[in-house]
Amino acid sequence: MSDRHPDIAKYIKLMQATRNWYFAEDSTSHPAVDLLKRCYYHVRPSLFVFALLANGYGLYYREGFGALDGNLALFPQALASLVTSSTIYFNRRHHRKLTMLLNQRFLDKNEPWMVEIKNKYVSAVWKFIKAVILYQEFVKIFYVLAPVIVDSILHHIFDYLETPFFFPLTFSTFLTDDDKWTGRYYAVMFLNIWSGFEIVANLQGFIICYTVMTVFSVVELVILTEQIKSLDFYRSNGEINEQIRMVVKSHNDNIALNRELKAFLGPACAFLSLFTSLVLTLIVFTTTVTNDLMVILAYAVGAYFYFVAGLLYCSLGQLLDNQSSEVFDELCNLPWYRSSPDVRKSLNMMIRQAHNSLIIDYHGHYMMNLANFMNIMKSAYSYFTILQSVTGSD
Repeated sequence: MSDRHPDIAKYIKLMQATRNWYFAEDSTSHPAVDLLKRCYYHVRPSLFVFALLANGYGLYYREGFGALDGNLALFPQALASLVTSSTIYFNRRHHRKLTMLLNQRFLDKNEPWMVEIKNKYVSAVWKFIKAVILYQEFVKIFYVLAPVIVDSILHHIFDYLETPFFFPLTFSTFLTDDDKWTGRYYAVMFLNIWSGFEIVANLQGFIICYTVMTVFSVVELVILTEQIKSLDFYRSNGEINEQIRMVVKSHNDNIALNRELKAFLGPACAFLSLFTSLVLTLIVFTTTVTNDLMVILAYAVGAYFYFVAGLLYCSLGQLLDNQSSEVFDELCNLPWYRSSPDVRKSLNMMIRQAHNSLIIDYHGHYMMNLANFMNIMKSAYSYFTILQSVTGSD
């Protein structure tokens, strides 16, 4: 770990905590524990497949497909967990390559002014991620775990409840209003706790992954922008050629970095664009047709979370787009006419490349920017009106 930049090492540790990273050389656990972690890491995508199929099977036999009791919205959530976790798992080598590229950039660019820029952005990232982790821990305790504990205490110790109380989770479709505190009930709740914890960890892991990879890439663009601004065309040809060489190298490195970023996050982001529209539709629809106050409260919080998550992904993508546009503007503003033909050739090449903004997308579609976020909201509204018209809801 000595060759890891502290921020990259911290990122890897967080991804390990959410079970979205495993490489033998990064492990510090006991061999037996390490074996269990490795096995679970490799079977985790299959477990998400099981959870998705089980949830779909339960919804099929549930009245109204679980729209009235809030269970319907768990299906797209289980699907999102499957897709994002599988994306990170099956692209794990690619994920590692991207992480190590950023690690090398951070280690190489250690001049004081570069470190100052990195600290400005990175400190804000860690504060945000800390808030995300606190929120997700709150969800795990009070939405997933606490109802089971409180429910059992009120029944077994105080004999207060007649039927169990629980929030909708992946396997809640197999419980009915007549269920009691039997072995079957606790087996289903055990699966609910496992799936709830894994869904929360997966959501948390992807937010951390997307935020860190995107913002760290923005940092590289900011440093490149400052390098371009510092070009001094009044220096000797040898000095200006050396400056241009360094800028060209940084520019090419950023293009390669963005290519890796697109390949890694592009497919998941395309899915999340569609998913956010769908899950917001189902959540809002459920709150309008149910009279269960706890379901309304829980799903209102859920709608807020998915709205903010979608806005986060698109806003960070927009930040990357804006910073790459600034690189283009600074290149165009350079006094290129004072330079030698070789320098003008290099500048011309960079201007042509920088004209195309660096952004996260999927083969030119589902660009992660604020325009895409507005499309997500428009799609959600369209789906909602169609669902209302089909069900005859007011």
